Amino acid sequence: MDRALPTSPKREKHQEQLDEMHDALYQLGDKARTPFHGNGAALLPEALTPKEKPGQAAARAHISRLHKAFKKTRKGKE
Repeated sequence: MDRALPTSPKREKHQEQLDEMHDALYQLGDKARTPFHGNGAALLPEALTPKEKPGQAAARAHISRLHKAFKKTRKGKE
């Protein structure tokens, strides 16, 4: 959220960072998901129903790296 209400209290730095990370992960996940095709997709030519989005493989690889790093830091805390 770029603009806050004038009456709302100032957010702490870590809260803003969490919001930014959440937004980034959401966009990354959106890029990695396979496009959903409705029931009529079978009627369309193959060229009009892409199987993979551009950058989907890179997004999935980045998600895997982030997940491994998260698991590694989490194991250190336990």
